[in-house]
Amino acid sequence: MGAVIVDCAAGFGGAAVQRRYDRDLPTHTRLFISVRCSCPFGCSRPRYQCADNLGRMNTPTPAHAHAPDLSLPAFARAWGLTAVVFMAIDAVWLVTMAPRLYQPTIGHLLAPEPDLVAAAVFYAIYIAGMVVFTVRPYQRDARLADAALRGGFFGFVAYATYDLTNQATMVNWPWMVTAIDLLWGTFLTGSVTLVSKAILQRRSI
Repeated sequence: MGAVIVDCAAGFGGAAVQRRYDRDLPTHTRLFISVRCSCPFGCSRPRYQCADNLGRMNTPTPAHAHAPDLSLPAFARAWGLTAVVFMAIDAVWLVTMAPRLYQPTIGHLLAPEPDLVAAAVFYAIYIAGMVVFTVRPYQRDARLADAALRGGFFGFVAYATYDLTNQATMVNWPWMVTAIDLLWGTFLTGSVTLVSKAILQRRSI
């Protein structure tokens, strides 16, 4: 008989919970797995301990500690899905806000026609970054809100890089444009990550 013990303690007076699961194992093996999380904010950091039939303790490397397994086909599927969702939402924003926000405030800085090649390169790179850092098709999120938060922060940092660089280097770059762009980048990337992650996880069930 083997025992699997899960022991989780939360800080600041949080409740400590221990659960024991007995499972049939080969008679020559005794296995004890202890998963402990102890953090002031209740965060989890698994620690695995195993005992063999001689009582020796060892700590195997958890599976999630290895490099992520993201094959090229899986990456391409996630990239394609994320690209469709991202460009659909962003197109609505650009069509709606270009004449209302960007033309009146920075119209004198805009080219008569956008450079479509540069735009395509941006979308390709940015969405690839989202797949790797926020959508993470190789990882299953217990809470989709976690994926949305990753996406929102990624979008905030990326849009801040663009807008605050312009704010620092260009004459009369409006703070209003910077603030609205930061809000939009955070919402856009967070919501696209949420939708893409939800579809990918549903399809993998």
